[in-house]
Amino acid sequence: MDVDARDGAEALAENRPAAARDREVVIVAGAGPGLGAALARAFGSEGFTVALLARGQARLDALAADLREHGIDAHAYVCDLGSIADTRAVVAQVEADLGAPTVLVHNASVLIHGTPSEVDPGAVAEGLATGAISALVLLQAVLPAMRVTGRGTILITGGGTALEPWVEAVGLSMQKAALRTVALAAAGELAGSGITVTTATIAGTIGSPGLEPDAIAAEYLAVHHAAGRPPREIVLPRTGEGQVAGSAS
Repeated sequence: MDVDARDGAEALAENRPAAARDREVVIVAGAGPGLGAALARAFGSEGFTVALLARGQARLDALAADLREHGIDAHAYVCDLGSIADTRAVVAQVEADLGAPTVLVHNASVLIHGTPSEVDPGAVAEGLATGAISALVLLQAVLPAMRVTGRGTILITGGGTALEPWVEAVGLSMQKAALRTVALAAAGELAGSGITVTTATIAGTIGSPGLEPDAIAAEYLAVHHAAGRPPREIVLPRTGEGQVAGSAS
């Protein structure tokens, strides 16, 4: 489906099923069994219809089935996030099936081992397409409908390697640095529009103390529900009561 061929966000809203119109939609791009699943549970438990985007059909179907067993309205969409055309088409399909998303979560990355002197540049380029450029593609795909309503939340899973490169995995560090640039620039561009962009810079290993997937997902929900303009960046884990390791407003 060609995104440019749509008649507009209003037409999509009018034509989708009534049941879908009654629920807000969140896209979780990069929906794996760890943080992606926790994010889907967190938003789904608050009544969101959840669109799960990932490459593997079997794992994606299993995750959607598990979420539905727990009362969450979850839908699986196989998507090659490294493909601009495929990503745009899948977002258009989500909008047609479920309605325009009010929340987008980008949670995709590709771990590429190798130092700057030895890493395969081709693998780095592929990783950047999936782990960073896809955030730009998704953002551009969901913005038209968000601009119609004047509201929306875009959340991007970043990493501490954007701040301090991981020498032995420079390809991943490049993805996270690019993601941070996209998020901070988009937050500046969209300031005052009612659409917010926040990157969560995770400075550590997911699953370690303070960085459990459910705890991180709760932070994302807190940003979504924040009164006024949320910070452009939060750095996790928290370092003290009510504080995070760093932030930028």
